Amino acid sequence: MPPPPRPLPPSVPALARDRVRGSGDQPFLTFYDDRTGERTELGHATFDNWVAKTANLLVDELDVRRGDSVGLVLGSHWTTVAVAFACWRVGVAAVPLDPAAGTADLGRALAAVGARSAFVGEDTAAPDPLSRPASEVHGTDHVLQFVRIGAGPGGRASDPAAAGDGALGYGEEVLAFGDDYDDPGVGAGDVALLVGTPRSWVRLTQGNLLAAAAGLADWGLEAGDRLLVAQSTQTVDGLALGLLGPFLAGASVVLVRGLDPAGFWAKAVAERATLALVPADVLAVLPPPERTHGVRHLLVPAGAGRDAVGAAAARTGVPVAPGHGVVAATCASSLVPADAGPATRDWLSRYAAPTVGTPLAGTELTVQALDGTSLAEGDRGELCVRGPVVTPDAGDDWLHTGDEGFVETGPDGRPWAFVTGAVI
Repeated sequence: MPPPPRPLPPSVPALARDRVRGSGDQPFLTFYDDRTGERTELGHATFDNWVAKTANLLVDELDVRRGDSVGLVLGSHWTTVAVAFACWRVGVAAVPLDPAAGTADLGRALAAVGARSAFVGEDTAAPDPLSRPASEVHGTDHVLQFVRIGAGPGGRASDPAAAGDGALGYGEEVLAFGDDYDDPGVGAGDVALLVGTPRSWVRLTQGNLLAAAAGLADWGLEAGDRLLVAQSTQTVDGLALGLLGPFLAGASVVLVRGLDPAGFWAKAVAERATLALVPADVLAVLPPPERTHGVRHLLVPAGAGRDAVGAAAARTGVPVAPGHGVVAATCASSLVPADAGPATRDWLSRYAAPTVGTPLAGTELTVQALDGTSLAEGDRGELCVRGPVVTPDAGDDWLHTGDEGFVETGPDGRPWAFVTGAVI
């Protein structure tokens, strides 16, 4: 059986209060943009000030209220993280959207979730419905507003002409708001993320994200660690695991946008990184390290092919810990934990099917036939998951992943899942 879930804070705002009291000006977030050379470092107290000011902007300027939705049409940036945490401070759902999507697609997505406002990058065209009254979108008399985050210092516009489209300038406005915001009513049941497509949205709560973030402890993340994150903050695992995970653990983050793989190890050395969270495409092109570094594991929460994992581990000399999951289960619902010993890894290497790991703490994995009956160990069927990382819309039922696979008990006594394809 998987280990029991760890005690979690009642909400992200409650966790933030504890972190500021305990960490103050100690570093939390160091941001790099490898394309522009930008480097910004924020301590816990400074980051919390930005979150509180943004929360006040949401409530006082944009009339956002608990339970509303806010679009994040942004790239990976420290301001994106501040806006997401501000949404959770207020008790609203952040809706990460791909800035590269067309304006019509972005407009449909914002309409589908009834967004009260949207944050848009300086170089992103305004989505279509932003000029229409929100009553046409979600039945209120609130005018749908958007905020443009510039590429200049503090989110100010680098191009003054970009502020002429009717958007509220984030960097120009946010500093005028108070640096204290607290809603004691916000809790684990408040919606934190809406992810999906205009036709199908998955609702994830603060409790879901905190449960997923706690799973990073099974990957060896500890207080004082430095996690280098190359995963976009526009993804579930980028936010829940890459940012909230270290926040929960008492670790710090080095967030890199537009990572240049050739400079990965130099950056890891300079920033004293102890773990790294990367997408599969970055894992595939990481070069061998040229110098001594402190990175203990390369984490790939959304998973990677078995051959790619083996090749990267051999090329870099660093163990690779892949995960597996579906968006409805905060992406990572199982993982290859850092404490998988040589005997377990040797046993895993005998299977041709890719490993998707053991369940996160408090999470269960099973294999079911198409009629919903549970199958015996080793039998192929649909991998199903339930537990605290799964959207509450699934209730107490198993969440069907759509992946075919099987489960075997490893030499360490834990259940290990393998994926063999998609359920037809």
